[in-house]
Amino acid sequence: MSSKVTRPIVSVRKSCSTASSSCSIWRRFCKDIDRIASLLLPLNEAIIYLGFSSAFFLIGKREMFIRYHI
Repeated sequence: MSSKVTRPIVSVRKSCSTASSSCSIWRRFCKDIDRIASLLLPLNEAIIYLGFSSAFFLIGKREMFIRYHI
């Protein structure tokens, strides 16, 4: 799941590395994108981890509720 999140960032980085020599504005934009991407990647991993752990927690709670109330 995290690979789907990182694919657009990786493609932007690749296009940045090929086009950065041509334009200084594009180079500046690429530095900003790289900085934002490096900040977002750990955040995405944390969100995905929290989502999965809360989903498993809720599924476990529901199964216990069904098991003891039926």
